[in-house]
Amino acid sequence: MAQIKGLTIKNITNFKGHEGESCRQGNIYLNGKKVGYYSDSFMMGEATIAFDSKEHRARAEKICVEYYTENPQERWFPDIEPDIEELIQKLFELIDREKSYKRNLKKGFSVLATYKQGYSTMIVSAASLPAAYKWLKEKGVTNEKIYQSLNDFNIK
Repeated sequence: MAQIKGLTIKNITNFKGHEGESCRQGNIYLNGKKVGYYSDSFMMGEATIAFDSKEHRARAEKICVEYYTENPQERWFPDIEPDIEELIQKLFELIDREKSYKRNLKKGFSVLATYKQGYSTMIVSAASLPAAYKWLKEKGVTNEKIYQSLNDFNIK
Protein backbone atom coordinates (compact mmCIF):
# COMPACT_ATOMS: atom_id res chain seq x y z
CA MET A 1 0.00 0.00 0.00
CA ALA A 2 1.28 3.45 -0.91
CA GLN A 3 2.48 5.31 2.15
CA ILE A 4 5.10 7.80 3.27
CA LYS A 5 6.76 6.95 6.59
CA GLY A 6 3.62 5.18 7.84
CA LEU A 7 1.21 7.90 6.68
CA THR A 8 -1.42 7.05 4.07
CA ILE A 9 -4.90 7.95 2.84
CA LYS A 10 -7.72 5.40 2.57
CA ASN A 11 -11.38 5.48 1.55
CA ILE A 12 -10.64 8.10 -1.10
CA THR A 13 -13.64 9.78 -2.70
CA ASN A 14 -13.36 11.96 -5.79
CA PHE A 15 -15.73 14.86 -6.33
CA LYS A 16 -16.01 17.99 -8.44
CA GLY A 17 -15.36 21.51 -7.20
CA HIS A 18 -17.55 24.49 -8.00
CA GLU A 19 -15.84 25.01 -11.38
CA GLY A 20 -15.66 21.32 -12.24
CA GLU A 21 -12.12 20.78 -10.98
CA SER A 22 -11.17 17.43 -9.46
CA CYS A 23 -11.22 17.27 -5.67
CA ARG A 24 -10.54 14.44 -3.22
CA GLN A 25 -11.21 13.48 0.33
CA GLY A 26 -10.30 10.53 2.50
CA ASN A 27 -9.30 9.23 5.89
CA ILE A 28 -5.75 9.77 7.14
CA TYR A 29 -4.03 6.70 8.60
CA LEU A 30 -0.80 6.53 10.57
CA ASN A 31 0.80 3.10 10.98
CA GLY A 32 -2.52 1.41 10.16
CA LYS A 33 -4.64 3.47 12.59
CA LYS A 34 -7.17 6.05 11.46
CA VAL A 35 -6.01 9.39 12.86
CA GLY A 36 -7.82 12.03 10.82
CA TYR A 37 -9.63 13.25 7.75
CA TYR A 38 -8.66 15.22 4.62
CA SER A 39 -10.88 17.03 2.12
CA ASP A 40 -10.08 19.41 -0.71
CA SER A 41 -12.13 22.59 -0.68
CA PHE A 42 -14.81 22.58 -3.36
CA MET A 43 -14.29 26.36 -3.63
CA MET A 44 -10.52 25.97 -4.32
CA GLY A 45 -9.54 27.29 -0.87
CA GLU A 46 -7.49 25.60 1.80
CA ALA A 47 -8.11 21.92 2.34
CA THR A 48 -9.74 20.64 5.52
CA ILE A 49 -7.22 18.58 7.48
CA ALA A 50 -8.59 17.34 10.79
CA PHE A 51 -6.66 15.07 13.16
CA ASP A 52 -8.11 13.15 16.11
CA SER A 53 -5.50 14.62 18.46
CA LYS A 54 -2.70 17.17 18.67
CA GLU A 55 -0.24 14.29 18.98
CA HIS A 56 -1.33 12.82 15.63
CA ARG A 57 -1.04 16.23 13.95
CA ALA A 58 2.42 16.72 15.48
CA ARG A 59 3.53 13.27 14.22
CA ALA A 60 2.22 14.05 10.71
CA GLU A 61 4.05 17.39 10.74
CA LYS A 62 7.24 15.61 11.83
CA ILE A 63 6.85 13.10 8.98
CA CYS A 64 6.37 16.02 6.57
CA VAL A 65 9.60 17.71 7.69
CA GLU A 66 11.53 14.41 7.65
CA TYR A 67 10.31 13.48 4.18
CA TYR A 68 11.08 16.83 2.56
CA THR A 69 14.45 17.08 4.35
CA GLU A 70 15.39 13.71 2.83
CA ASN A 71 13.74 14.49 -0.56
CA PRO A 72 14.08 18.23 -1.22
CA GLN A 73 13.77 17.70 -4.98
CA GLU A 74 10.19 16.49 -4.40
CA ARG A 75 9.07 19.94 -3.25
CA TRP A 76 6.58 21.81 -5.41
CA PHE A 77 7.17 25.13 -3.69
CA PRO A 78 10.74 25.12 -2.32
CA ASP A 79 10.57 28.77 -1.22
CA ILE A 80 7.95 28.12 1.51
CA GLU A 81 7.92 25.71 4.43
CA PRO A 82 6.52 22.24 3.64
CA ASP A 83 3.12 21.55 5.11
CA ILE A 84 0.86 18.57 5.62
CA GLU A 85 -1.37 19.52 2.68
CA GLU A 86 1.61 19.32 0.32
CA LEU A 87 2.58 15.94 1.78
CA ILE A 88 -0.97 14.63 1.41
CA GLN A 89 -1.02 15.73 -2.22
CA LYS A 90 2.24 13.79 -2.64
CA LEU A 91 0.49 10.78 -1.08
CA PHE A 92 -2.40 11.06 -3.55
CA GLU A 93 0.16 11.17 -6.36
CA LEU A 94 1.89 8.06 -4.99
CA ILE A 95 -1.45 6.25 -4.61
CA ASP A 96 -2.34 7.09 -8.23
CA ARG A 97 1.03 5.78 -9.43
CA GLU A 98 0.54 2.58 -7.47
CA LYS A 99 -2.88 2.08 -9.13
CA SER A 100 -1.29 2.61 -12.57
CA TYR A 101 1.46 0.16 -11.68
CA LYS A 102 -1.07 -2.50 -10.61
CA ARG A 103 -3.16 -2.02 -13.78
CA ASN A 104 -0.10 -2.26 -16.01
CA LEU A 105 1.29 -5.23 -14.06
CA LYS A 106 -1.80 -7.19 -15.13
CA LYS A 107 -0.90 -6.34 -18.75
CA GLY A 108 2.65 -7.68 -18.38
CA PHE A 109 4.48 -4.42 -17.63
CA SER A 110 6.57 -4.87 -14.49
CA VAL A 111 8.27 -1.44 -14.48
CA LEU A 112 6.74 2.00 -14.15
CA ALA A 113 8.87 5.09 -14.73
CA THR A 114 7.81 8.66 -14.10
CA TYR A 115 9.53 11.85 -15.16
CA LYS A 116 8.80 15.55 -15.32
CA GLN A 117 8.01 17.26 -18.60
CA GLY A 118 7.39 20.90 -17.90
CA TYR A 119 4.85 21.01 -15.09
CA SER A 120 3.46 17.55 -15.88
CA THR A 121 4.50 14.15 -14.61
CA MET A 122 4.70 11.62 -17.41
CA ILE A 123 4.30 7.87 -16.84
CA VAL A 124 5.92 5.14 -18.91
CA SER A 125 5.37 1.40 -18.46
CA ALA A 126 7.85 -1.21 -19.60
CA ALA A 127 8.18 -4.99 -19.54
CA SER A 128 11.63 -4.84 -17.96
CA LEU A 129 14.08 -2.44 -16.36
CA PRO A 130 16.48 -2.50 -19.35
CA ALA A 131 13.58 -1.71 -21.67
CA ALA A 132 12.55 1.23 -19.48
CA TYR A 133 16.10 2.61 -19.36
CA LYS A 134 16.46 2.20 -23.12
CA TRP A 135 13.26 4.15 -23.77
CA LEU A 136 14.20 6.88 -21.27
CA LYS A 137 17.70 7.18 -22.77
CA GLU A 138 16.28 7.48 -26.30
CA LYS A 139 13.99 10.30 -25.12
CA GLY A 140 16.82 12.01 -23.22
CA VAL A 141 15.05 11.71 -19.86
CA THR A 142 17.34 11.88 -16.83
CA ASN A 143 15.16 12.89 -13.85
CA GLU A 144 13.07 9.73 -13.67
CA LYS A 145 11.72 7.73 -10.76
CA ILE A 146 11.54 3.96 -11.29
CA TYR A 147 9.06 1.58 -9.63
CA GLN A 148 9.74 -2.16 -9.93
CA SER A 149 7.57 -3.63 -7.18
CA LEU A 150 4.70 -2.72 -4.88
CA ASN A 151 7.27 -2.18 -2.10
CA ASP A 152 8.57 0.86 -4.01
CA PHE A 153 5.34 2.68 -3.12
CA ASN A 154 6.05 2.32 0.61
CA ILE A 155 8.48 5.15 1.37
CA LYS A 156 10.22 4.66 4.69
